[in-house]
Amino acid sequence: MKVLVPEPHLAGFLTAVYHAYYTHKDAGKISSAPQAVTLLDEAIEVATDLRLACKVRKGIQRKAGVAAYTEIANAYLSCDDKKEEKIFNYLQLLFRYGRAVLTMYANPEVIAFRDVYNKVMHEVHRFTGFLRFQELASGVYYSYFGGDNDIIELLMPHFKTRLNTQKFILHDIKRGKLTYWDGAAIHLVPAPDTVNILLSDNEILFSSLWKQYHKNVAIDGRKNLKLQTRLVPKKYRWFMNEF
Repeated sequence: MKVLVPEPHLAGFLTAVYHAYYTHKDAGKISSAPQAVTLLDEAIEVATDLRLACKVRKGIQRKAGVAAYTEIANAYLSCDDKKEEKIFNYLQLLFRYGRAVLTMYANPEVIAFRDVYNKVMHEVHRFTGFLRFQELASGVYYSYFGGDNDIIELLMPHFKTRLNTQKFILHDIKRGKLTYWDGAAIHLVPAPDTVNILLSDNEILFSSLWKQYHKNVAIDGRKNLKLQTRLVPKKYRWFMNEF
């Protein structure tokens, strides 16, 4: 099988989609994951071309609308190793049937795509409630986390709206990415290898009070650890100061 291997980002993937339709029409798969290419496959590396990627983006928007493209872009933020294969299969249906693909709920390729997309958006929804901000000595609020999916750019608009007048930082420790709202614009930059955090005196006090409050309001006789774990999975607790 001929496999197109793009650079591991959305523009690279969209470039590969273009080549799958015009340059390598016999390509059966698109994937940047090393394990996706076997000894029996013919791997073809694809260099990113923003002009071609934009053509594919416009084609998606023309066939199915802007919202459909946004779903594809968000699905690409998934940690699923086969996300590119699943999105490519979905795109083939989209280019063939247009907006009708949005209601093909029983189609296996659509189900696979929806599963990838929904897991990303479900985690975004969870993190809007799970993230904890700490006030730094500089007055800027800082929040660190590390989700399964690469969702920092989807979280930023939510907190920009909630904390519009307050400067704050979101730091994805797992991926070394950092976004900063300076009160006027959002900045996305690579995070430094070492981040030194100096908390304000108020933050140290309130953090201690919050932990004590969380402990005191708990009723030992009504503990339900199974329910607690389902609502707040342990994998998220390392950045939540009440645990």
